[in-house]
Amino acid sequence: MELPNTEAMSIEEKIWFARAIAGMIVADGRVDDSELEFLKEAISFLEDRDQVNGIMAVVRQGKTPSLEARKIDPKQSFIILKYLAELMVVDGKMSETEITFFVYAGGLLGFTSNILTKLWKTARSMLEATKPLAKISAGKNASLVRLTSLSESRCTFRNPRAMVPNMPVYIQISKSGSEEEFYDRVEGRVTGQRQEKWDEKSVSIRVDIVQRLGDQHGILQILFPDRYEVTTVNDRLTPKKSSLTGRIVNCFACGNDAVHFWSLRARSMITKQNIFGIPKYLSPSGSMDFCDFN
Repeated sequence: MELPNTEAMSIEEKIWFARAIAGMIVADGRVDDSELEFLKEAISFLEDRDQVNGIMAVVRQGKTPSLEARKIDPKQSFIILKYLAELMVVDGKMSETEITFFVYAGGLLGFTSNILTKLWKTARSMLEATKPLAKISAGKNASLVRLTSLSESRCTFRNPRAMVPNMPVYIQISKSGSEEEFYDRVEGRVTGQRQEKWDEKSVSIRVDIVQRLGDQHGILQILFPDRYEVTTVNDRLTPKKSSLTGRIVNCFACGNDAVHFWSLRARSMITKQNIFGIPKYLSPSGSMDFCDFN
């Protein structure tokens, strides 16, 4: 994420930016240790340690730091706003309280509601592009959606209109992101829905899956990718560490058919994720050899 040129900012502007970062992190109401570590690093441009400690103390209490209207160089302001938009979705989610804080902070920088709406919707689109693509069929209607959440028993997605409660629907997961090829459909029921606060054209729909899942439905492949790793006969490599697995693969770019590909065995390391979802490797699991990818 691109940071503004903090060296060109005044002390007051730096404090404002640091408070805005802190506010965005706590806006969803959840603050864990990894987020605190990220925040401490993100506001390290503050030279006064008392200011840093003051912001950290407020955040530890789960409070959103107060902000005031601030006139900052337009280019710097836009970079700040873009940074906050990216920070809003860095954990793979976007809550209404995060949008509320984003609009609040952007308004104090002097941006119009139209610009702010375009920015947070762009951030939402980028986030949803990483989510599973699925076809939802209800009666004679079918539409393509991005599943905002998915488990073995439930999924959620945005829809342009409300749906009939307890209505039977069918979910088909896309194969490799294709809009033409899908896995077999699985049956579900509409069990909840709500109008989104910041988007009058979107309704968040919750569907409970009422059918036992199988490989033919494609959902298990998304939830448990390690179980469905594709390998061929006689392509295995012998690693020096038991926590690794290796195989020979073909490079589609250069045509080399003997590329050594190594990966970490599932659940071989004890990890802790930071705010970006990047794991920190702490120790091996069981009798596996430790691989330090930090």
